[in-house]
Amino acid sequence: MLLQDLNHDVIVHICSFLGFKDRISFALTCRKVKDAAYEKTLWKHTVVYLSLPITSSGWPRLYSSLEERGISLLVFRVQHYAAFDTHLPLMAKHWPRLSVIWDDSAPGTPGEPGNSTFVQQLTVQLASVKTLKLSSIGFRLIQLISNVMPLLEHLDVSQSHFDDKCARYLIDLLPKLRSLNLSNTHITDRGVGLFCGYTLRMIFFHWLPTLPLLSKLEVLDLSQCRSTTRFHWFFLQRLPNLNTIVTCEGHLSEKPDFASIAKIRSLRCLVVKGHKHPGRFLRGLSLSECRLQCLYFEFCDFIDIEMLYFIHGFKDLIYLKIQSVKLTDDGIEFISKFVPQLLVLDITGCVRITKYALVHIRSNLRNLKFLRVLRIPKLKRSHIAWLPSECCVHSNFGYSRNRIDLDTISNHPRKSIWLRKVFNDF
Repeated sequence: MLLQDLNHDVIVHICSFLGFKDRISFALTCRKVKDAAYEKTLWKHTVVYLSLPITSSGWPRLYSSLEERGISLLVFRVQHYAAFDTHLPLMAKHWPRLSVIWDDSAPGTPGEPGNSTFVQQLTVQLASVKTLKLSSIGFRLIQLISNVMPLLEHLDVSQSHFDDKCARYLIDLLPKLRSLNLSNTHITDRGVGLFCGYTLRMIFFHWLPTLPLLSKLEVLDLSQCRSTTRFHWFFLQRLPNLNTIVTCEGHLSEKPDFASIAKIRSLRCLVVKGHKHPGRFLRGLSLSECRLQCLYFEFCDFIDIEMLYFIHGFKDLIYLKIQSVKLTDDGIEFISKFVPQLLVLDITGCVRITKYALVHIRSNLRNLKFLRVLRIPKLKRSHIAWLPSECCVHSNFGYSRNRIDLDTISNHPRKSIWLRKVFNDF
């Protein structure tokens, strides 16, 4: 049978198994194949990588082509952020389908987007954009994107010069934000307070019910923010939908910190990026009244005896990630006995663990759906086979099964928030 004789839907199905370049080559076969190969449903998850120059000649035609093909995801690089100002109006006019803009420019790229008169006079909206990541940002661009991207929900300005002045404009202009990444920025406690309805008078913070706040914010990353202190935990109690917080050492050390965390009633996930005394921190959490469902420890060198703190205070925990070069099989035994309700366990990088840790996991974690054991040299393929077939194991040998059964989490509106964060970002 010739290709021309095949049904359009059949050719589309064939094209769905082809990669980006193969699909383009296949489209050259004939007109009917070309129509099927450029079916919009095949391209909706395609990511386009572009290096944007200062000049714009020929680019409107390219953006129109991307719009016609149903592509909506962009990763860009610039040599100077004046190029971004040049191209943003063109994207707004010729690529209205664009939903994700992701900056992959080299650290230290000169310029600050939003400064040119051309982009400040932009009137056409990028109404489909919901995710924006920029490595350089200032208050002028904050003012601009509130008008140009009215439906923006996810903003990542990590490692930028985002400061308290930007925060003031952000709270007034982008009240619909659901996710905000401020990691390694210049924001201070004053800026965090602005998000939560607090204002600084003299040397004291005052909460005013009339002030706007990021009431829809669900995910907040304040890790590596050197100008913030542990006092911002008190402010975050005012955010009614805050589900996930990413933090680091310096923000979690004293007993009042854990009391403040417990008062964030909507908090279900805590990601800790590095802590010199993780056992002390875990003990503080166990004595608080937190209702955490997900705990994610990165670069926290726990020892076995500190896993005894899981005996109390973690009855709601279903996702646990621990990365420690000191943890052994005994520590895994404590975890498996004290939090048997776990659905996901990630012990990647725990290099001292042996096959006996899997024995404890098999015996005690009867509900486990996903286990990640990457970079553990003493585990062999035959050891992985000991675990029940219902549990998907991700090891150095790949995945033990094609599907991870986490429907009970992903179908839950509040649990799915932190699940997407930890699976996609970490």
